Amino acid sequence: DGAVTIDFQYEVSDIVIELTDIAGRVVDKYFFTGGEYFTINIDRGPGLYFMRVAEGGSTSTIKIIRN
Repeated sequence: DGAVTIDFQYEVSDIVIELTDIAGRVVDKYFFTGGEYFTINIDRGPGLYFMRVAEGGSTSTIKIIRN
C-alpha cells in the first residue's frame, strides 16, 4: 500500500503537491482545494522520491523511500 497522509493540523486551502523522482522529474501532481489533511496513493516502483508541498507562499519538501 502506497498511501501517504499529510496532516497540516490546521485548515489549509489551495494546496499543490508534486511528487518527483531522484532525477527531479515530476511523476505525479495533486491539487487540493481545502482541508486539514490529505491522503495520496503513490503507485510507483521502489526508489527515492521527493514530495513538494506548496501552500500560499510556503513550500516544504519531504523525502519518501519506497521499498
